Amino acid sequence: MKGLYPNYSVHAEDDINDIELTVDLHALALPHWIAQDALNGELPVGTGSFHYGSIPLVSITGNLSINGTKSNVTGVGYYERAFGNAHLTDSYIRFTSFKELREVRRLYSNIAKWLLKEIIANGLKKTYSLHRSTDNLLGYDWVWIAFDNGWSMILCRILVFGKVDGLSPCILMLNDGKEYWEFGDVYVRVNRDIYLEESDIFLPLDLEITGFKGDKQIHIVFNSTTNMTKMYINIGIPQGNFLVAGEATGFLKDGEKTIALNGNGTNTPLRVIPKIIKHRSLKIDLLLPPNGLGISVRKVSHRLGFERFFKFQLRPFEFIFYIKPVNDI
Repeated sequence: MKGLYPNYSVHAEDDINDIELTVDLHALALPHWIAQDALNGELPVGTGSFHYGSIPLVSITGNLSINGTKSNVTGVGYYERAFGNAHLTDSYIRFTSFKELREVRRLYSNIAKWLLKEIIANGLKKTYSLHRSTDNLLGYDWVWIAFDNGWSMILCRILVFGKVDGLSPCILMLNDGKEYWEFGDVYVRVNRDIYLEESDIFLPLDLEITGFKGDKQIHIVFNSTTNMTKMYINIGIPQGNFLVAGEATGFLKDGEKTIALNGNGTNTPLRVIPKIIKHRSLKIDLLLPPNGLGISVRKVSHRLGFERFFKFQLRPFEFIFYIKPVNDI
């Protein structure tokens, strides 16, 4: 790959599968540091930090050859680059000096303060669901979408404490070609997932994303339309990096104005995969007026080998309780 903003060229070859790709990229948006508003672009990760730069929308033209069959290709994509020292190759807990420890602590403190400020400024939205799972202990969800109107977005959701749905540590970056808005008050809901038996984890396929910033509200539903590509790596920490592409529909409300946002993108979750921890999850849902009144609790343990489910609802009345083997799920 070579080039200088706004133009780049890329050549890639896969000798095993006989694939060759040569494309030109042209930036359709200005470059931007993720967390530029919050941390001047310096993000903490593990026990280190890095700058993550992105051009969230580029046009792509070039040639693709698969098994000798050549095609002209056009499309859109994004450019990204990370600079830094994140200590991910050996351990999440490693410091070379007290100075480094103080610096990383400062970064985590600053990002936490920014997220809390964003949430307080917009008011805590009501959430009636608690969902935690060992599938989401360490890693991230990464969603990129190119909209038909020339806008684009990138969502980075850091996974902590096994949280699956609801308010999450997120940075959602929305771009209209020139201006950027960074949302820190973001709610994510997993509408559909996939089970990977070889890793004993569930991964999100379809996501519902809602963010708030002042008078702005963004709401996006991403539905995957492709099979999942899987890549397992072990660079001191066993990890899985996954990819699905799909379609997105939604809107941005800006005061009295509503802008439709429709397009295509990718969902690329990464997970640290602990070998000794089996899948375990707890999901609690509350049904409150005017929709009804009730509660449901679902607990799943692959180590114990069964699922327990309890539901009690007064309006309309419903009572369900069962225990069944995990294999029957």
